[in-house]
Amino acid sequence: MTTTAPEPLRRVLHRAQLRVAAIATGVVGGLLMLASALLLRTSAQHHLDLVARSLAYTVDAAVVFRDAQAAREILAEVGRAEHLARAELVLRDGRALARYQAPPPAGLADRVASLLPAFEVALPVVADGQPQGTLRVRAQAWLLVQAAGWGLLGLLAGAAAILWAVRRAAHGLAEQVEAPLLALAAQTRAIREAQDFSRRVPSATVTEIDALARDFNALLAQVQAQRQELTQRHVALQSAHDQLAHQSRLDPLTGIANRAWFEHCLAVAMSRPRPLDERMAVLFIDVNDFKRINDVHGHEAGDRVLAAVAGRLRGCVRESDLVARLGGDEFVVLIDPLRQREDLATLVHKLISALAQPADLDLPERRLPSVSIGTAVFPDDGNSPEALLREADRQMYRRKPGADARERR
Repeated sequence: MTTTAPEPLRRVLHRAQLRVAAIATGVVGGLLMLASALLLRTSAQHHLDLVARSLAYTVDAAVVFRDAQAAREILAEVGRAEHLARAELVLRDGRALARYQAPPPAGLADRVASLLPAFEVALPVVADGQPQGTLRVRAQAWLLVQAAGWGLLGLLAGAAAILWAVRRAAHGLAEQVEAPLLALAAQTRAIREAQDFSRRVPSATVTEIDALARDFNALLAQVQAQRQELTQRHVALQSAHDQLAHQSRLDPLTGIANRAWFEHCLAVAMSRPRPLDERMAVLFIDVNDFKRINDVHGHEAGDRVLAAVAGRLRGCVRESDLVARLGGDEFVVLIDPLRQREDLATLVHKLISALAQPADLDLPERRLPSVSIGTAVFPDDGNSPEALLREADRQMYRRKPGADARERR
């Protein structure tokens, strides 16, 4: 039976202390590296999500207009700037509109990173509330390789100090390393859940962790600025879109509705369910002897006359009624609802009286030219927009000066 020689207590304690220090160093170092890797992966995945969202907003116009060249340029620019491994735009029908592929790995870190699983995000590209395609973005994993290398060097350097200072530094290490990392992780989680990029990570006493906190805060500030810029651009684009939509409904000369908008409103009004005793009317208005004004005084004077006639017509009807210019010297008025058919005669008289008032048009004549007005009531005089306008036009033609003589001939 073999027996071991006894050892001095100091040597045993020293060996045990070294063993505990080595285990503590390995455990603490491993946990720190794991926490850093998880945190970095979470941050990288979150950053990739933000890059994908920003890229989806940026390429929406290119997707809508199927501009493959612009889409490729945007993907290439963002891919190089954000170190993406791959970015692809796929339309709703499954066709690829544009694609970006990073160059093949050159250095050792890049080759190692190519073997690791990369992060990937797929987001819909939405325009006007409708999905137009899908954006797939894949990030490179070289940041993790670089972080792992630096983490390993830091672990080896710290092991030498932890071996002799583990007893005294255990408590301080927990406060200086563990607490800031936990605070950073908690803040990251809160930011991700609340999408509140105005929050900031507090500073730390450890240089590396404080640098990470500063970099993370700088990233949050950049993301917040980009998000605000995207929001402002979206608001500006929406305002421009609304303004263009409004202008597309108006006649550029008179400022009232144009023919297309009037026909749309008329069709909508005729399709709307209404009580049995409720009616709707169309007034067809033609300016008499308007050609003479253009021939004698010029087209600019004619334009002033048309604008004045439009203003008088708009001032005589209700807010719910619609005044439009069909073209040339022809105007229409949509009266909806019409309470009694007898009200049409009163309205026609009101319009004629208003147009007969003096007008300052810088013309020898102080009065606007007379008009001929024809009326048609829905559904009595027609069940379609075409039939209603045709009947109002026919009634207007019957009321034009000289209509009786033309009919006798």
